[in-house]
Amino acid sequence: MNVPNNAFFRKRIFKPFRITLGSVLVFFGIFGFLPIVGFWMIPAGVAVLSVDLPWAKRVWDRFEVWYGNVFAWARRRFPKLPWSKVPLPEPEELPSTESEDAASCPR
Repeated sequence: MNVPNNAFFRKRIFKPFRITLGSVLVFFGIFGFLPIVGFWMIPAGVAVLSVDLPWAKRVWDRFEVWYGNVFAWARRRFPKLPWSKVPLPEPEELPSTESEDAASCPR
């Protein structure tokens, strides 16, 4: 469950602006009990920060795994709900490590 094509963030948006935007989102997410701002800003800020900061990337990756597990559990637990009937994407096949040319080359 990776964010598709985060190259947009890397190429189009200035790095200090990304870090500032992510930090502001996380900071105001703490005040989620107030109107307008919300707790949704914390994961959004971590997602923006994960493009540049390794610790945020680790947090985001852990969140993606946790969310995937929760979603899988909910699909098994509540099979009659309409959203649980959405077909899951097939796992992508990993490309072969050896190509035909590499097999014919002497080592």
